[in-house]
Amino acid sequence: MSDIRKEREGTGQIDGLFYEVLRPSPSAARDREKAESVTEDAPVLLALPGFLSDGRQLKRLLREIGRRCVVVDPLGAGRSQPSNQPEDYAWPRQVERIVRLLDHLKLDCVDVLGVSMGGMWLQQALLLAPQRIGQAILVATCAGLSPRQRSILLGLLSLWQAGVSRLDVWRVLAPLLFSVEFLEQPSAIALLEMLASDPRSHSAEAEEGRVVPLRQLHAMLAHDLRQALLERYADERTPRPACTVIGCERDILMSPSSQRELAQALSAPLHMLPGVGHTVWLEQPSLLSALVRRVLSGGPSHENSRSQLTAGAGSG
Repeated sequence: MSDIRKEREGTGQIDGLFYEVLRPSPSAARDREKAESVTEDAPVLLALPGFLSDGRQLKRLLREIGRRCVVVDPLGAGRSQPSNQPEDYAWPRQVERIVRLLDHLKLDCVDVLGVSMGGMWLQQALLLAPQRIGQAILVATCAGLSPRQRSILLGLLSLWQAGVSRLDVWRVLAPLLFSVEFLEQPSAIALLEMLASDPRSHSAEAEEGRVVPLRQLHAMLAHDLRQALLERYADERTPRPACTVIGCERDILMSPSSQRELAQALSAPLHMLPGVGHTVWLEQPSLLSALVRRVLSGGPSHENSRSQLTAGAGSG
C-alpha cells in the first residue's frame, strides 16, 4: 500500500470539485519539527493548486507540512468535472464551490494554502468568504497582472487556441516555471514532460474542445484585486484572516516585485525563498514546507528564507 493511500481519509466530489482529505503520516510525526506543528485541534489546511495542475502535485509538500489537509483539483483538472459554461470558471463561482465543500465537510474555518493560480483563488475567497479562513498563505501569486505577465498569458491563450499540444505548451512554460539549475539536472526535463503528458491530469471530456485551460486563462486574465485588497486591508482594526506571502527569488512568471505588491495590498509579511523558480512546491518542496510549518505554528521563519520583508519593503 502506497504512502499516499495510507494517508488518505476520504475523497469525494462537491459541485463538480474533486477533493481528497489527507492526514499526517506516522513518519511525519516522528520528525520533532513537524510534530510540533501537528496538534489535534489545529485547523485543517485547504490546498489550492495552480494552472494546469491538480492535487497530486502538492501531495509531497502536504505530507512534509504534516497537517490534516484537504486538497482539491481545480474545476476540469485531475478528477474534477469540466464545464463548458464560462461563468463556472468565474472567481465568484469558484469561491462558492469552496464554501460548499467546507459546508459538506462541516469545516467552519480552515487555514488555506494557495499556489500560483490557487493563490488568486485564495485572494478572491479573502474578499468573498473571509470568515471561513483562519490563516492564508499565498505562494508565487499576484494581486493583479503586470503588462509583462498579461503578455505571457495571452501568448499561452493563443497557443492553446491554435491547437498546440499540451506537451508543447508545457515545453514553452517550463523555463518560466523552474530555475535554470533545476532544469539542468539530469532527467529533470524528461520527468516534467512525463508529468505534463500524464492523462490523469485531465479527463478526456475536459480535453475535448480544449476548453478548461482557456477558461482558466480567462479567469487569470480577469484577476485584479489590487485596489480591492488595499481598501479591505487598509484599516488594521478590520477583522481579517492572518495573511503571509511567499515568493521565489528566481520566479520569472510571478516576479519578486509582484510578491511585494501583493504583500503591500494585504499588509502582510513577505518571505522570499532563495535560489528557486516559480514552481517551488515541485522544485524545493522541503524548503517551502519548512517555512509553511513555521508560519502555521507562529514560529520564526526558515533559516534559508533569505528575506523577511514587511509589506512594501525593498525595491524594484
